[in-house]
Amino acid sequence: MDKNIAIGNKWKIKGLTERLRSKGLAVTKQRMAILDYVTTHENHPTVESIHSDLSRQFGSLSKTTIYNTLKQFADCGIVRLIHNNESICADCITEPHGHFICTRCGGVTNVPYVHIPNIDSLLNGYDIQEAQQYYRGICEACKKKQEYDYIT
Repeated sequence: MDKNIAIGNKWKIKGLTERLRSKGLAVTKQRMAILDYVTTHENHPTVESIHSDLSRQFGSLSKTTIYNTLKQFADCGIVRLIHNNESICADCITEPHGHFICTRCGGVTNVPYVHIPNIDSLLNGYDIQEAQQYYRGICEACKKKQEYDYIT
Protein backbone atom coordinates (compact mmCIF):
# COMPACT_ATOMS: atom_id res chain seq x y z
CA MET A 1 0.00 0.00 0.00
CA ASP A 2 1.18 3.50 -0.81
CA LYS A 3 2.52 5.23 2.32
CA ASN A 4 0.43 8.38 1.63
CA ILE A 5 -2.74 6.28 1.37
CA ALA A 6 -1.91 4.56 4.67
CA ILE A 7 -1.34 7.92 6.41
CA GLY A 8 -4.54 9.38 4.94
CA ASN A 9 -6.50 6.31 5.97
CA LYS A 10 -5.09 6.58 9.53
CA TRP A 11 -6.65 10.05 9.90
CA LYS A 12 -9.88 8.93 8.27
CA ILE A 13 -10.07 5.98 10.68
CA LYS A 14 -9.42 8.28 13.66
CA GLY A 15 -12.42 10.43 12.72
CA LEU A 16 -14.61 7.38 12.15
CA THR A 17 -13.66 5.81 15.50
CA GLU A 18 -14.66 9.06 17.18
CA ARG A 19 -18.01 8.82 15.40
CA LEU A 20 -18.45 5.22 16.65
CA ARG A 21 -17.70 6.29 20.23
CA SER A 22 -20.11 9.24 19.95
CA LYS A 23 -22.83 6.72 19.03
CA GLY A 24 -22.01 4.61 22.10
CA LEU A 25 -20.21 1.81 20.25
CA ALA A 26 -17.07 0.25 21.68
CA VAL A 27 -14.02 0.37 19.45
CA THR A 28 -12.99 -3.29 19.44
CA LYS A 29 -10.16 -4.95 17.49
CA GLN A 30 -12.68 -6.72 15.25
CA ARG A 31 -14.63 -3.52 14.56
CA MET A 32 -11.41 -1.68 13.77
CA ALA A 33 -10.26 -4.45 11.41
CA ILE A 34 -13.60 -4.34 9.56
CA LEU A 35 -13.52 -0.53 9.47
CA ASP A 36 -9.96 -0.53 8.10
CA TYR A 37 -10.94 -3.16 5.53
CA VAL A 38 -13.93 -1.30 4.12
CA THR A 39 -12.09 2.02 3.98
CA THR A 40 -9.13 0.52 2.11
CA HIS A 41 -11.16 -1.72 -0.23
CA GLU A 42 -13.34 0.69 -2.17
CA ASN A 43 -14.48 -2.12 -4.50
CA HIS A 44 -17.70 -2.69 -2.52
CA PRO A 45 -16.52 -5.68 -0.47
CA THR A 46 -19.10 -8.30 0.43
CA VAL A 47 -19.60 -9.83 3.85
CA GLU A 48 -18.14 -13.01 2.35
CA SER A 49 -14.96 -11.32 1.05
CA ILE A 50 -14.43 -9.47 4.34
CA HIS A 51 -14.89 -12.74 6.21
CA SER A 52 -12.53 -14.62 3.90
CA ASP A 53 -9.77 -12.04 4.32
CA LEU A 54 -10.16 -11.22 8.00
CA SER A 55 -10.88 -14.69 9.36
CA ARG A 56 -7.17 -15.47 8.89
CA GLN A 57 -6.44 -12.73 11.42
CA PHE A 58 -9.49 -13.33 13.65
CA GLY A 59 -10.33 -17.02 13.65
CA SER A 60 -13.53 -16.49 15.62
CA LEU A 61 -14.89 -13.75 13.33
CA SER A 62 -18.29 -14.85 12.00
CA LYS A 63 -20.22 -13.58 8.99
CA THR A 64 -23.01 -12.59 11.38
CA THR A 65 -20.59 -10.38 13.33
CA ILE A 66 -19.43 -8.75 10.10
CA TYR A 67 -23.01 -8.16 8.93
CA ASN A 68 -24.04 -6.72 12.31
CA THR A 69 -20.94 -4.49 12.38
CA LEU A 70 -21.63 -3.20 8.86
CA LYS A 71 -25.23 -2.49 9.89
CA GLN A 72 -23.94 -0.50 12.88
CA PHE A 73 -21.54 1.38 10.58
CA ALA A 74 -24.44 2.16 8.25
CA ASP A 75 -26.52 3.42 11.18
CA CYS A 76 -23.60 5.74 12.05
CA GLY A 77 -23.34 6.98 8.45
CA ILE A 78 -19.90 5.44 7.93
CA VAL A 79 -20.91 3.08 5.11
CA ARG A 80 -23.90 2.42 2.90
CA LEU A 81 -25.12 -1.13 2.48
CA ILE A 82 -25.80 -2.41 -1.02
CA HIS A 83 -28.09 -5.42 -1.40
CA ASN A 84 -26.55 -7.36 -4.26
CA ASN A 85 -28.53 -10.51 -5.05
CA GLU A 86 -27.79 -12.78 -2.06
CA SER A 87 -24.89 -10.67 -0.74
CA ILE A 88 -24.52 -7.48 1.20
CA CYS A 89 -21.78 -5.09 0.05
CA ALA A 90 -20.23 -2.21 1.97
CA ASP A 91 -19.72 1.14 0.30
CA CYS A 92 -17.51 3.58 2.18
CA ILE A 93 -18.40 6.41 -0.21
CA THR A 94 -21.40 7.98 1.49
CA GLU A 95 -21.84 10.95 -0.85
CA PRO A 96 -24.82 10.58 -3.22
CA HIS A 97 -24.12 8.23 -6.12
CA GLY A 98 -25.77 5.25 -7.75
CA HIS A 99 -24.65 1.73 -8.52
CA PHE A 100 -24.68 -0.55 -11.53
CA ILE A 101 -24.93 -4.18 -10.39
CA CYS A 102 -24.02 -6.91 -12.85
CA THR A 103 -26.55 -9.73 -12.80
CA ARG A 104 -23.91 -12.19 -14.04
CA CYS A 105 -20.78 -11.61 -11.96
CA GLY A 106 -22.30 -9.56 -9.11
CA GLY A 107 -19.81 -6.73 -9.63
CA VAL A 108 -20.79 -3.28 -8.38
CA THR A 109 -19.75 -0.10 -10.18
CA ASN A 110 -20.28 3.47 -8.97
CA VAL A 111 -22.32 5.69 -11.30
CA PRO A 112 -23.29 9.36 -10.96
CA TYR A 113 -26.41 10.08 -8.94
CA VAL A 114 -29.29 11.34 -11.06
CA HIS A 115 -31.56 13.79 -9.27
CA ILE A 116 -35.25 13.33 -9.99
CA PRO A 117 -36.76 16.78 -10.59
CA ASN A 118 -39.68 17.70 -8.34
CA ILE A 119 -39.30 14.56 -6.22
CA ASP A 120 -40.44 16.48 -3.14
CA SER A 121 -43.69 17.56 -4.82
CA LEU A 122 -44.23 14.04 -6.23
CA LEU A 123 -43.97 12.69 -2.69
CA ASN A 124 -45.81 15.56 -1.01
CA GLY A 125 -46.12 14.90 2.71
CA TYR A 126 -43.34 12.31 2.76
CA ASP A 127 -40.02 12.78 4.55
CA ILE A 128 -37.24 11.44 2.30
CA GLN A 129 -34.39 10.25 4.50
CA GLU A 130 -32.31 8.33 1.98
CA ALA A 131 -32.24 7.71 -1.75
CA GLN A 132 -30.44 4.88 -3.49
CA GLN A 133 -30.26 4.27 -7.20
CA TYR A 134 -29.53 0.84 -8.61
CA TYR A 135 -29.17 -0.16 -12.20
CA ARG A 136 -29.03 -3.89 -12.92
CA GLY A 137 -27.81 -5.53 -16.07
CA ILE A 138 -24.74 -7.10 -17.63
CA CYS A 139 -21.40 -5.35 -17.20
CA GLU A 140 -18.99 -4.70 -20.05
CA ALA A 141 -16.60 -7.51 -19.02
CA CYS A 142 -19.41 -10.09 -18.89
CA LYS A 143 -20.79 -8.89 -22.23
CA LYS A 144 -17.35 -9.32 -23.80
CA LYS A 145 -17.03 -12.78 -22.26
CA GLN A 146 -20.49 -13.68 -23.57
CA GLU A 147 -19.55 -12.51 -27.07
CA TYR A 148 -16.28 -14.47 -26.89
CA ASP A 149 -18.08 -17.61 -25.68
CA TYR A 150 -20.59 -17.23 -28.53
CA ILE A 151 -17.83 -16.98 -31.15
CA THR A 152 -15.82 -19.95 -29.85
